Amino acid sequence: MPASAFRPPVIARVVTGVDVLSRARAALAGGAEIIELASEDTASVQRELDCIVPAIEALIDAGIAAPIAIASRRALVVDQAIEAGATLVCPLEGEEAAEMAEIIALHGAEIAGKPRAI
Repeated sequence: MPASAFRPPVIARVVTGVDVLSRARAALAGGAEIIELASEDTASVQRELDCIVPAIEALIDAGIAAPIAIASRRALVVDQAIEAGATLVCPLEGEEAAEMAEIIALHGAEIAGKPRAI
């Protein structure tokens, strides 16, 4: 494939909360190819998990076929998101980078993009 033919996938960031499923469907209808989930509540690991895991399960249960990515700076959240069905990780800068790299490798997940701050 010629270098000029490469086009990165269109990623739609969907923040968890009310109506994740309809927002993900609208993003896909608008041309998104990957759904990236991020939590609106990152006050604690448990609260972030309580947002992310049910959102992933809802997308999968609804038959969303697009790859699901998780955006978090917490290794446990990434681990549980992959267990719930996320296949991509959009790592965010943080203190748990080494642990997160181990979890990504352990699960055989793929990294989407380079670590970034939000």
